Amino acid sequence: MLSFNCPKCKRFCAVVEEYAGRRVRCTHCSCRFIVPAKQGEKAKIYVEPPEPPLPGFYRAIFVDGWKGLFVKDSMVGLVFCLAMTVFQFCFGDLDYSFSVTGASGGGFRPPLIVGWITQFFTLGGQCWYFFQIIGATAMYPESLPELDIGFGFEYLGNLIKSIYLFVVAAFLSLIPSMLVAAWLESMGLAALWINIVLMLASGLLFGLILAIFGMDTPSWVVVFRPDLLIRTIIKTFRPYLVTTVIVDIAFVGWFFSLFTFATTKEITTLKTVLYLGGRVAAVLGMLYAMRVIGLYCRHHKRSCPWLWTIQNKDGA
Repeated sequence: MLSFNCPKCKRFCAVVEEYAGRRVRCTHCSCRFIVPAKQGEKAKIYVEPPEPPLPGFYRAIFVDGWKGLFVKDSMVGLVFCLAMTVFQFCFGDLDYSFSVTGASGGGFRPPLIVGWITQFFTLGGQCWYFFQIIGATAMYPESLPELDIGFGFEYLGNLIKSIYLFVVAAFLSLIPSMLVAAWLESMGLAALWINIVLMLASGLLFGLILAIFGMDTPSWVVVFRPDLLIRTIIKTFRPYLVTTVIVDIAFVGWFFSLFTFATTKEITTLKTVLYLGGRVAAVLGMLYAMRVIGLYCRHHKRSCPWLWTIQNKDGA
């Protein structure tokens, strides 16, 4: 009998000696590992060997990526995102707060910040659905995923978590360029073109960080295992470069569209139509970009098992 601890959850395990050197799965955390050859040795987490990527990646992203947005099974998710976009455009900038003054001169101001509340629910819903698209497309690329955001505290938790993860993804992707810029500036090398180049280079990480958050890979990998991210980018450089360029362009367009509202003072009917059309185009671009990330994971995760096979403690 061989006894040892699971390399993932540290739970005590025991197997007969016939299983020495074989691949098994922990019944507690579902981690797959190699049974040690003899008593006293440690079990090692099993990492699948790299396999060739699935063929047809570029056709999938440039043809099937758009097609999947408009099939019958995608209508619910598509209408949801468009409705959030229109609702945010119409009410995201409203503030009905007013001051109430008392007879003695004092007063208070009821915070009727309709715009902020609208922004939270619409942005949270969209960000949540973006992450759902990444994970779902990696498994079922034919259409957008079903809409099941939860109720009550689960619903609010999903909104908060999704907005938080998007902000964190953008911030983490900027950290390397910020550090390099600070180092160059300390050496007297400060120029606008250098900052622009570093800013563009930082966009290389954004798509992969979103992919990690949208897939089952634990989020701590982004901070504590940057070597795995670099290795993955190098291994799949061409398809990943195409993926992250699409994602960066879509995100920038979507981000700037968030600052246009139908309630802007002195806005004309023509500008209202143009701004709304721009918002709709931007959110469609984001839906497409999230599908591109999911398709990238679907086609290339088997060639980078060191990143995509890392499991959480619960085995998810």
